[in-house]
Parts: sequence; C-alpha cells; structure tokens
Amino acid sequence: MKKNSRLLQLKQRLRPRWVKTLRQLVSSRLKLGRVTRRFGLKPVNGNPLKAIKTSDTLFILGSGGSINTLTEDDWQRIRAADSIGFNFWPLHDHIPTLYVTEVYGVPAGHEAVYQCYFDLMANRAEDYQATPILIKDGERVTHEELTQYVGNFPANLRPNISLAWDWEIPGRDEASFIHKLKTWEKYGLITNEHVPLVRKNASIAYLILMGLRAGYRDIVLCGVDLNNNAYFYQLSEETLRQKGRQIPRYPESNASTTHITEAPAATTLPISRVLDIINRELLQPRHIRLWVAQQSSKLYPMLPCYFGH
Repeated sequence: MKKNSRLLQLKQRLRPRWVKTLRQLVSSRLKLGRVTRRFGLKPVNGNPLKAIKTSDTLFILGSGGSINTLTEDDWQRIRAADSIGFNFWPLHDHIPTLYVTEVYGVPAGHEAVYQCYFDLMANRAEDYQATPILIKDGERVTHEELTQYVGNFPANLRPNISLAWDWEIPGRDEASFIHKLKTWEKYGLITNEHVPLVRKNASIAYLILMGLRAGYRDIVLCGVDLNNNAYFYQLSEETLRQKGRQIPRYPESNASTTHITEAPAATTLPISRVLDIINRELLQPRHIRLWVAQQSSKLYPMLPCYFGH
C-alpha cells in the first residue's frame, strides 16, 4: 500500500496537474470539432455573444416564477436590449438574442424530461430558426452522448448551433475559488476569447462570465429567484399547454424553499456566494453593474434591483 502511495506521489511530481488538464482540454476541443464537422454546425467560438451584441445591457432570463410577474414595460426594455434564455426557456413566448442549453447523459428517471425537451424544440423550431443556439458542457459527456444530443435537434435548427468549449473554475471553498479566479484572470483565462469559456457550479455564473467576455456594461438577472423551486412554466401550465407546449415533469420534488444551486453542499459553493465573488472580484473593478430584476429574488439586496431603480 505504501509503495503504491509513493508511486502515485512520484507520478504527480513528474506530471503536474496542469499537464492532465491541458490534455483534457485538447481532447475536449478535438471532440467538439468532430461533432461540429459531422453536423455542419457553426464554428466553436470563445466569445459567442460578440458577433450578435447590439446593446450595452444583457438580460439573462432564468426560469423562476417571478418571470410571470414582469410587466409589459419591463418586457419592452428587455426586447430593446440583448437577452439570453437557457434550458427550458423556449416554453416562454419571448425569443432571446441567444439561446443556451446544456448537454447531459440521461440519468435513470429523467428519460421523460429528456424527451419533453426535444419535443419542445421541435414545437418551437420555426420560431427559433434565426436564433443562435449554444450547447454547453460538451466535455462532460462522451462523444456518443454529444452526438446523440445534437442529432435530436430538428434539422432546420442545426445550422444555428455551435458547441461551447468551456471549463470549470476549481475551488471548493471561498478562499480557494477566489485564489483560482484571480490566477485565471492574471493569465487572461477569463476574458481571452481564444481560450475556453469558464463556468462555476451553475449556468447563471457561466452566462454572467460570458457577458463579461463580450463587454456588456449592465447584466440583469431575471427569474433568478433562488428562494424556491417554482418555475414560471409550472405556474402557467394551462396557458402553455393550450399553445401545444408540454411541461417537463421532474422525478424529484420541487417543494423546497431553496433552489438546488443555492443549497449548501460539501463540494460546492452556494450560487449566491459564487455570484457575490464574481461581482466583487471581476465585475465591479471593471465598472460592470450586476443587477437582479426584482426584489423578490434571494439575491436582493446583495444585488440592486433593476426595474424601478
């Protein structure tokens, strides 16, 4: 046992962790390239918002129930600027500037949710024909799973699709995350469009960092409630069904008063802490303002309220 331990320590000294990470990054990029060529997708882009940016304000559209309480005046301001919708956002009528989804293997019990998603994309294919679509998390799954995921999209949407080359910022506690964040920033890994997009724990952090890389001055989080698991589409289920949009049924309970990304865990930081650190260490020094759309979000008053400010 001791001999094996010494061999492992020697191996780690001879081959530092960064070598393993570099090999994984190269392998991931090659996989994305193969799938891109197979389906004729848009090229992999380290700054996907840059070419479609039309405003200095970016609205990130989450799925929290507060989406249903936005007023028509609020929506006029959203429609006048750039916006990102993600995951099951196509259940909503608003067509965002960029739509982001994440690929994953289908765990037991989630088969119906997986099928529901692709039924939804088939239902909205005509509406999203001119909308860029970004698929993230490709390095987390096998080549076969990624190929299957892209292949399930309607054929007329595939020319809009690009695969994101992205990577997780390490750090299980605040101190280590801040240290890694500063190190990555020092070497240009946060803003350089020739390196992978970066993420931490949840899609919302990933999208904020994407907005930072694209040069937005104001980033507004809509429907990022975090104090419950009620999604806007669950609260307007009958209306959406009348439009032919099937509502996903998750096997786990959504009754919790805390969103899953906010629940404390031994291996991850609550997303509110991640956002606070990103705001303090990256956005504020660049005079980029991070907002929450409404006061009902758990992120208020840590983040100022945009509508009505």
